[in-house]
Amino acid sequence: TTPSDTSLYYVNVTDNATSCSVLDSVYLVGIPKPILPITNDTVCAGNTVKLTSYPTNIPNLNQYQKVVFAWNKNGNVVGSDSVFIARSTGTYISTLSIDRCASDPTNNIIVIADYPVSQMQDITKYCIEINKQIILDAGPATTYVWETGNAADINRTLTVSPALDKFYYVQISNEFNCTTRDSILVRNVCAPRVYIPNAFTPGVNGGDEIFKVFGTNFYNLDMTVFNRWGEAIFKSHDRNDGWDGTYLGSDMPEGVYPVIIYYEGRDEYSKREKYVGQVTLIR
Repeated sequence: TTPSDTSLYYVNVTDNATSCSVLDSVYLVGIPKPILPITNDTVCAGNTVKLTSYPTNIPNLNQYQKVVFAWNKNGNVVGSDSVFIARSTGTYISTLSIDRCASDPTNNIIVIADYPVSQMQDITKYCIEINKQIILDAGPATTYVWETGNAADINRTLTVSPALDKFYYVQISNEFNCTTRDSILVRNVCAPRVYIPNAFTPGVNGGDEIFKVFGTNFYNLDMTVFNRWGEAIFKSHDRNDGWDGTYLGSDMPEGVYPVIIYYEGRDEYSKREKYVGQVTLIR
């Protein structure tokens, strides 16, 4: 017989030779066949999946003594508890035996998905005076979110034109919703240009009262103004610090004054350059 629940059975045995009899009994415990849960899941690399082989149709396993859990992956035993933490891609087979009653092997398929890889460089350069703009390409992915504050920037590429060096950030996700955040520094690198006015008029309201260096993309300025005898009468290392036409507190006379300027660009334009010119002081 196959009992569906715990049942008590009696048996009466009689010895035909002596007519002696004895009464005995036995409990038959009906154990339901364990039904194990199935977990098919995909997680991003570095994460884990919690698998369980606790039966869904038996609320209390403590009533049984011979309870054996087993986890198998690729023919190898990897666990013997009711819970297993999967950390790598594979098919995990779980079984549960309660005395002589065993579950069917249950396949739990776990996929560990890689994160998408951005194709952006760490640093890129362009010259806004020549190229006007530059296109950033985050590479192949399923979804894109550029962290620009503009909700419409959700395409693979982003067109930008920063006047100053600027970082741009993007989040890219694959079909498994694994997300990678990447950044790129866009540097505006143009050839340096330096020029000076032909003349200036210190003390004349509305005129060019201060002699300064003009231009763009130059650094490490070193400007010297000389008198007619080659004596340095003014020096400046700041483009905003100009000559007011005086020397040692006295006004210099009208005339032509030689000027030598040293300056540098950056990156491929970092070589120190020399500019030689002259300016006419008019009063």
